[in-house]
Amino acid sequence: CHPGARSVQMADALMVAEPTRRSNVSRLRRWLGTDDAGRAYLPEGYDGSLRLADAVTSDWERLELLVSGGVSTAPLANLVSALDLVRGAPLADAAPGQWHWAEEWRIDMIQMVR
Repeated sequence: CHPGARSVQMADALMVAEPTRRSNVSRLRRWLGTDDAGRAYLPEGYDGSLRLADAVTSDWERLELLVSGGVSTAPLANLVSALDLVRGAPLADAAPGQWHWAEEWRIDMIQMVR
């Protein structure tokens, strides 16, 4: 599933019923919380589309930015910072094939770090 995907697409990709998806998203919204201004990091998706707030980032996103010009041309400091973000196999908590929507990301992450 991709950012901005509709709720039905998300439920299908996660292989869960719609009520389960809604419940999981609500729990995730509470877990993520709000910024200092009280805005949710996972705003309600009243239009059927969910997006994390721009303030939400990931180690993967930061790693991609550090080596955005290519690993072979990245400054040594960027490579060191990128490798500092690596703490094991990507998405290691999911069995291969468990999160079909994440397989492409998992492969990209492994290839980038190798």
